Amino acid sequence: MAMAATVSATRFPAVAAGALRGLRWRCSPPDHHALLFSKRPGPVSLNHRRRFVAPSALHKADVQAKDEGQPETLDYRVFFLDGSGKKISPWHDVPLRLGDGVFNFVVEIPKETSAKMEVATDEPYTPIKQDTKKGKLRYYPYNINWNYGLLPQTWEDPSFANTEVEGALGDNDPVDVVEIGERQAKIGEILKVKPLAALAMIDEGELDWKIVAISLDDPRASLVNDADDVEKHFPGTLTAIRDWFRDYKIPDGKPANRFGLGNKAANKDYALKVITETNESWAKLMKRSVPAGELSLLLIGSLGSSSFLLCLVGSARSFVRSIMGLLSIIRKIKKKEKEMRILMVGLDNSGKTTIVLKVNGEDTSVISPTLGFNIKTIKYQKYSLNIWDVGGQKTIRSYWRNYFEQTDGLVWVVDSSDVRRLDDCRSELENLLKEERLSGASLLIFANKQDIQGALKPADIVKVLNLDAMDKTRHWQIVGCSAYTGEGLLEGFDWLVQDIASRIYMLD
Repeated sequence: MAMAATVSATRFPAVAAGALRGLRWRCSPPDHHALLFSKRPGPVSLNHRRRFVAPSALHKADVQAKDEGQPETLDYRVFFLDGSGKKISPWHDVPLRLGDGVFNFVVEIPKETSAKMEVATDEPYTPIKQDTKKGKLRYYPYNINWNYGLLPQTWEDPSFANTEVEGALGDNDPVDVVEIGERQAKIGEILKVKPLAALAMIDEGELDWKIVAISLDDPRASLVNDADDVEKHFPGTLTAIRDWFRDYKIPDGKPANRFGLGNKAANKDYALKVITETNESWAKLMKRSVPAGELSLLLIGSLGSSSFLLCLVGSARSFVRSIMGLLSIIRKIKKKEKEMRILMVGLDNSGKTTIVLKVNGEDTSVISPTLGFNIKTIKYQKYSLNIWDVGGQKTIRSYWRNYFEQTDGLVWVVDSSDVRRLDDCRSELENLLKEERLSGASLLIFANKQDIQGALKPADIVKVLNLDAMDKTRHWQIVGCSAYTGEGLLEGFDWLVQDIASRIYMLD
C-alpha cells in the first residue's frame, strides 16, 4: 500500500471558534504544507501561546478612518489609513493585543443607530460598508443599544465544530464585540477595550461569538473586570444583550437566535480563551494553513525594492484564477514538486475516511464521522497526494466551497447501497460540477460498498447520477470499490493520479 507522510488535521474534537453572517467570503489559495504540520490546539494556556504577528510597519497608533461616498448609499465605504496615508485592513493589519489584557476594538455600528454596518471581507483592504440584501441596504428593526464591531486578527473558523457549543461551526467572520460604555463611538473608531464576558450565539446553526467589553476611557471601566462586575455596575445589561441578539430577526419573520453555554454569559477567562483561539485560527488563515474560501486576504510585503499586494477579489477573480492556475502548472513543472491536491467529498456515511485510511494501510475498525475535515499526505507512486477529506453532513455541505481552490483531482464517493439518497447524491454532485474552481479537476467517482448485498453496480450508478450528460470536456472515471475490503481502491487512484499527471506534469 501507499506510504504516508501524514498528519491528520481533523476539526471535530476541539473547542470554540467562529461563525459566518453568510455574506463574508474571500478568495485565496490554501497552503497545504503548513496545515500538515499544525494541529488544533488543546486546552488553552493564556500565557504561553505563540501568536501570529502582523508586519511591524502596521503596528502604528495613528491609524485613521477615511470616508468615501455618502453614508447610507451602496457606494459608501470607510477605509483605514496608516501613518503614511496608505490603506490598510482593519481586520488583518490593526493589531489585536495591546498588552495587560487590553485589546483593540474596531467600531462598525455606533450605539443608538440601526444601519447594519460591517467589514467588507470580500473587498480589497476590507473597508466598512453597509450590508445589503437583494441590492438594498440593510437596517436592524430597531437601534442597537451598544457600540458594536469586531476584534481585529480573529476569525471564527467555519470548518471547526465546537463541541462545547452543540458542535456548531464558526461563522467565517471576525469575532464580534459589544462595548457597553456610555459614549457613542464613531464608525471606524478604534477603541482600547478589556473583555468582560462572552455569549455563544447560534445563528442558523453557526456559532457567532459576542464578546462583551468596555472601553478603557469609560468612567466606570475601573469598576468592572469580569461578568459579575457587569451585573453589579451595569445591572441587567448581559440579559439585555442576549435578548437583543436573540430577537432582532423576529420582526423580519425569521426564527429567534439561540445561545449555547446554558443560555448564560461566560466569564472573562472564557472570553479570553475564545479570543486566543480565534486569533490562532486567523493566524492559520493568513498562513494558508486552512482553506480561505472566498475570503480576501491582504499580503503586504516586499519584492526587491517594490511593494506588492495579493488580493483576489471582485470582477477580476476569474481572470486571476486562470493566471494562477497556469502559474501553478508552470511552477510544478519547473520545481518538480510532484504534488497533487485531492478533494474527497460525498454524502455523509459514504465511506470517504475509510477509503483514505485503507489506501494508506491504516486501521479502519473505528471510524468517527468527519465534522469538518481531515487532511492526509500519502506517498503514492512517485507523487505526494494531499488528500482533503471533507465531512458530508447536510449542515456542512455549504462549506465545501472553502476547499475548492487549486484542486487537481476530485473524488466523489457514493454509497451504492443507500438507494434512498441517490437523488440527493446526484443533486449535490451536479451542483459541485457547476463550480468554476473545479472545472479543470479530474473526477473519480467511487461506487463504494460493492461488498454489500443489493448495492448498485457502477453502470447503474452512471444512470442514476446522469453522468453521461456531464460536460464532455471533463475527465472522469467511475470505479466500483469496497472501502471495507480495499477492492477497486488502487485501480481508482491509479487512474486519478495518471490523469492528473498527464495534465500538470506533462513535461516529465
